[in-house]
Amino acid sequence: MRESKLEFQPKKKVVNKLVLVGNGFDLSLGLKTRYEDFLLWYFKSFIIKSLKKRGDLRNKKGDLLFSFNDDELFTFYNKRNYSFEDKNILSFAHDMDSYQKIKDYILSGPHKFNYEFKSKLLEKNFKDSIDSWVDIENAYFELLKDCLKGKTDIEILNKELNQLEKLLHQYLNQLDYTKSLDFELSKKYINQLTSNIRETDIIDKLRKGQNIKTDVIFFLNFNYTKTVDNVINASKIKNLRSSKNIIVNHIHNSLEEESLVFGYGDEMNEEYKKIEELNDNEFFKGIKSFKYAENGRYRDLLRFLNSEDYQVVIYGHSCGLSDRVMLNEIFEHENCKSIKIHYYNKNEFVNKTMDISRHFTNNQMMRKKIVEFNEDDIMPQSV
Repeated sequence: MRESKLEFQPKKKVVNKLVLVGNGFDLSLGLKTRYEDFLLWYFKSFIIKSLKKRGDLRNKKGDLLFSFNDDELFTFYNKRNYSFEDKNILSFAHDMDSYQKIKDYILSGPHKFNYEFKSKLLEKNFKDSIDSWVDIENAYFELLKDCLKGKTDIEILNKELNQLEKLLHQYLNQLDYTKSLDFELSKKYINQLTSNIRETDIIDKLRKGQNIKTDVIFFLNFNYTKTVDNVINASKIKNLRSSKNIIVNHIHNSLEEESLVFGYGDEMNEEYKKIEELNDNEFFKGIKSFKYAENGRYRDLLRFLNSEDYQVVIYGHSCGLSDRVMLNEIFEHENCKSIKIHYYNKNEFVNKTMDISRHFTNNQMMRKKIVEFNEDDIMPQSV
């Protein structure tokens, strides 16, 4: 009789949460954290510095140059002695409010200015950007494949990637993160992220009397910013911290650290197999997997994946190919019971399901795991 009673006692089924935090989260806070925002800042500040120079100098060819500025990636100068008053420079700074505008301004150069790209990586991002969309990490991998053909020097390419990483670090450090500390806004995010997992989110049927219990919420932060930490701390939900174990993992490092995990991560690409056969470690220096070994964060993720069943929560992550190996490991893991997408609008939701599909080798598994569209899953926006 006792065995019969125990069999029908209600039990909790533990399903933890793995929240994939991407740049869409920072954008929802009103932060200018797209790559095109970074490149707008770089080119705009670069040109302003050149316009402020009133003196003249000569280049190696003996040409007289005005409004000259130069670094390891780019050169901008004028061969004519235009006079740029402070008010004109201020007007330029005000008018150049988008990456497309600064790109158009530079491309008009032959009429007024001259410019030269010293970096193939920067030049590729500049020329290949469509409708202001920039993807530095994918551009790096495309040039990496050129290195296989001898068209590009791998050491120079890796040096350019490191230079862009340092500039990106500098750019992100000067942004204003005040909104992520706002109590009312933080509550909206935390209430959504810590809500109970719906029974319908999981395909596997619960046993009679069972309900879902979440013990751990694991925030896998792909951003370099610490806005997730700020939002959690600003929400001030003390009982939340006592009832659930909240973990924040800065998988790509944070701005407080000297270097960022910056590069490419699609080791499932056929071209990657050719790289492995080269026996040249220089080709691995921009591949994320080898940077993960510099600390224990990836292994902390693996420990979480292996511990209990979990639901993946997509929160602003693009699910692009630059993190393909990691996402495949997360999505196809036997403990992954569902994938829930928080979105900006329905169009983004639909596109995100397509992006997620590229990380699966089993489409049947993919269809089983992706949770259907729900109007309640829209992400809060600060503006």
